[in-house]
Amino acid sequence: MIAGGSAIGGIFAGLIGHYNTDWRWVFWMDTILTGVCLLLTVVFQAETNFSRPLASEVGEGMEASQFAELRSQLRGSWTKGLGTTGWYDRDTSIWHLWLRPLLLLQFPAVVWGSITYGITLGWVVLQQTANATAFPEVYGFTEFGVGNLNISYLIGAILGCAFGGPASDWVVHWITKRRKGYFEPEFRLWLIIPSAILGPVGLLMWGCGLGNHLDPYIAIVGSGITYGVLCAVPAVGMTYVVDCYKPLSGESITVLTAFKNTFAFAVSFAVNPWLTRDGYAKVSGYMVLIEGLLFLTTIPMYIYGARARRWTAKLVT
Repeated sequence: MIAGGSAIGGIFAGLIGHYNTDWRWVFWMDTILTGVCLLLTVVFQAETNFSRPLASEVGEGMEASQFAELRSQLRGSWTKGLGTTGWYDRDTSIWHLWLRPLLLLQFPAVVWGSITYGITLGWVVLQQTANATAFPEVYGFTEFGVGNLNISYLIGAILGCAFGGPASDWVVHWITKRRKGYFEPEFRLWLIIPSAILGPVGLLMWGCGLGNHLDPYIAIVGSGITYGVLCAVPAVGMTYVVDCYKPLSGESITVLTAFKNTFAFAVSFAVNPWLTRDGYAKVSGYMVLIEGLLFLTTIPMYIYGARARRWTAKLVT
């Protein structure tokens, strides 16, 4: 549902635009639903930043006395639990929590995962932004038709998540079994190969299809492939980073999320001037070049990943 959220939202946006003459209601509905989600988060999601017995963190379970101590930390009224500092672990510095994610920029795996996530998301944002105007201009699509373009994204999301999730775990398990139980996080990087092949194909189908006014289904399928790559590659990349630095998994995901959102936001501003200057086919060629070079960096990550983890081990402790 998370991976397909953008696609599902796009389908409903097309319906709203089709049956309501004021397109601004698409954003009003987004605002309303975001407000509801914020309220549910504040009311029902408890603070998780509190001291835990060390044994419970390593999976050994808790003694009765430890459980009682933990329960006493959490005891309080429901309204008190909604406070921002009631359960806060005061042994942890706020500034330390803010700065620690920035220190992870020294870790090659985190940098690689951030750029990989950012590029794959950025190309989807570029396509979605361009499709809103390209398909009505080139093929005469209505708002309803543009919204239904997201069906291809939804199909791509289902296939991409299946590949980046269960298939990734199966491949890692198979390699580990062949290595007689020896596991390395780099085993997951083998799952980048299919995306490295399909990603450029999808980008070229989209750009050349729109640029040369080919059958619209060529560009639609290309968009779906690009979205599937977005779902598959970050799933592999994030899991790889977490496997590398489990004690810093929260901070690692923070860095990945911050970078991909920043890059995607920048792309949304640059897409229209870029397409106006170079056209769809040429822009897709640049996208293929950038994505291809990015996927090639997986090779040194696979070869030198273990060495990089040993080099950064002193930074984790």
